[in-house]
Amino acid sequence: MEKMTINQLPSRTWNRLGVNEASIDWDESATVVLPEESAEKTDMLIASDAAYARKRVTIQAEKGAKKSLFQTLRTAGKLHVQTELTAEDGAEMELIQLVAPGENALVYDEVIGHCHGSGRIVLRQVTLGHGDVYAQTGIGLDGENASFAANIGYLARKNQTLDMNLVVNHWGKKTKCEINASGALNDAAKKIFRGTIDFKRGSSGSVGSEQETVLMLGEDAVNKTVPVILCAEENVEGTHGATIGELDEDTVMMDALDAGAEDFSPDGPVFEITTDPDSFNVVVKALEEKGYTFESAEIEMVPQNYVTMTGEDDVKSMNKLIDMLEDNDDVQNVYSDADISDEIMAQLED
Repeated sequence: MEKMTINQLPSRTWNRLGVNEASIDWDESATVVLPEESAEKTDMLIASDAAYARKRVTIQAEKGAKKSLFQTLRTAGKLHVQTELTAEDGAEMELIQLVAPGENALVYDEVIGHCHGSGRIVLRQVTLGHGDVYAQTGIGLDGENASFAANIGYLARKNQTLDMNLVVNHWGKKTKCEINASGALNDAAKKIFRGTIDFKRGSSGSVGSEQETVLMLGEDAVNKTVPVILCAEENVEGTHGATIGELDEDTVMMDALDAGAEDFSPDGPVFEITTDPDSFNVVVKALEEKGYTFESAEIEMVPQNYVTMTGEDDVKSMNKLIDMLEDNDDVQNVYSDADISDEIMAQLED
């Protein structure tokens, strides 16, 4: 077993901040090397149940071509995936990744990109799952007018660790990069996002920007955002910013009511919004335009009055009837106005 040092900042800062690098335990002798692929396909599942596994993927978009690859990364152990992208002059290479490790698992997701001439690489990366994720992205904008865009989304919860390091090296003139990351941290999740835009000597006329928005949902969640701009050239433009905050109940309520909602109630880390069916689409669209996302959004039959059921036999009969209706292919949805006490439900579960 050895320590593998990863996600190193190109320019170090104070060690006490704990952001200069990361390290993971890795047993090289026990590592299963999965077959290397030169991806021609558009959909690739990379999954492993091995304790330690590694896979390399290479993709090249020839001059003027357009290529797109969707990768899903899953593991029950520890998985290191290295994906190397090359976009030749005038080519566009898009990589879409869903990173979803299992409980107590770990994914080390390494992306390397080369943009020649006016080549362009687009990275769309979503991190979910239950395990830890370490993501290292290194992009070289080598040619004049080369460009890179990254859109990163994440949700971390429980005791998950999400450690990201993205470095864009501007070598060519008039190169451009745009980095956008957004996500939410719940429970005791920990997240580090390092974003470095490095304007090398000779990259005059280049532009780079990075922005992260973090929503803190858990009291014990830890967020570290580290935007870095390095500059060895005068005629360049680099900007960075970060927005970190909590979901404010009053703000969400006012936005919902302004959109036309009828009722609003907090339910743990989410909010339940009720509206008239005729206004449903209007309310959803208005809230989406304000940047809200929904755990679910659907029209349901909601009773105006409830009937309290106290008899165990009555509840069993009702549940049997509901099961029969749900099994009927001609029935799409089943709704009920029954109000069953926790005591009765506990008796039925015993």
